[in-house]
Amino acid sequence: NEALRAFEKAATMNARSAGACKSIGEIHRRLGNLAEAEDAYSKAVNRAKMGLTATLNVSQMEEDLQSLEESLDGLARVAFVHGRLDEALNLRRRILGIYAVHRPENPHHHVSRICVTVRLAQDLLAIGQRDEAATLLREGVEAVKEVADHETIKASTLETSIELNLVLGRMLEEDGLPNQAEDHYRLANSSLDKLKPETTDAYFRGFFECRLALADLLKRCHRSPGEAREFYLAYANVLQTVTKKHPQSPSAPAALSRFYANCLDGSLRDYQRALEYAEKALELAPQHPNSQLAFALISVRLEKWNEAIQHLNLAMEYGG
Repeated sequence: NEALRAFEKAATMNARSAGACKSIGEIHRRLGNLAEAEDAYSKAVNRAKMGLTATLNVSQMEEDLQSLEESLDGLARVAFVHGRLDEALNLRRRILGIYAVHRPENPHHHVSRICVTVRLAQDLLAIGQRDEAATLLREGVEAVKEVADHETIKASTLETSIELNLVLGRMLEEDGLPNQAEDHYRLANSSLDKLKPETTDAYFRGFFECRLALADLLKRCHRSPGEAREFYLAYANVLQTVTKKHPQSPSAPAALSRFYANCLDGSLRDYQRALEYAEKALELAPQHPNSQLAFALISVRLEKWNEAIQHLNLAMEYGG
C-alpha cells in the first residue's frame, strides 16, 4: 500500500511519467485488481508513446521504450485472464515489433525479446496452437545458448532458461513425452540452482514452479521417490517463507492451500492445513480468483459440494 501511494504521487506530480503508471499497474495486477491494473497500464502506454515522440534524449527514450514494452505485456496478461486471447496475442506481437524496429541487437535486448517470445508461446498453447508454440520455444532454447557466455546478462539468461524449459517441459509432458519433459524440467532446476535468487522475487516471478513440476512428473512416473519428496519440500518451504515475509499477500497462502490439498505425495497431503491457508487467502483477497479457487479445491477434497460450487462461481466472476 505504501508503494502504491508513492507511485500514485509520482504519477500525479509528473504527468509524463510512464514508469510510475506502469508500476501502479503491476501492483494492482498482483493484488488481483485487474480493472485498476488495466487502467494504469493503458495510461502508461499513452504516456510512453507521447514521450517517444517528444524527446531526443537517448536515456529518456530508453526509459519510455521499457515502460511501453512492460505496460503492453501487463495489458496482455490482463487480457489473457479475461479470456481476450486474440487481444493478448496481438499485444505480445506488438512488443516483438517494437524490438524489431526500435531495439539495436545486443545481448540485453536479445534476452528480453526471448522473454516476450516465451509469453507469446504460452498464449498460443492456451488456444491450442501447439505447433507454432513449440517452434517458438525451441527457437528460444537455442537463442538462450547464443548469449549464455555473456557475464553481464548471466542472471537474466538463467531466468529466461528457467521460464523456457518449464513451459517446454509442460508441453512435452502433456504430449505424452515424459522423458523429454524431465530433461527440460531438470534444465530449469539447474538454472535456478545457479541463479540462487532472492526467494520472494523468484517466487512471484514463478521460478520455483520448476521444483513442483519435476516433483509431480517423478511421482506420476514412479521415479526417484526420495528426490521427488525433496523437491516437494523445497517448494513448500519457499511458499512458507514468502507467506512469512509478505503476510498481506494472498498468493503464497493460496498456493500452499493447493499444495496441501492436492500434493501427489500422500504423506505430505494435509487437508486441515490446506483449509487454514485457503481461509487466509480468502481473508486477504476475497475478490482474487486464486483465493476463491483455493477454497473451492479444498471444499471438493472435504466433499463440501455446495461451498465448492459457490467459490468456483465466484472465481469465474472475478476473472478466474
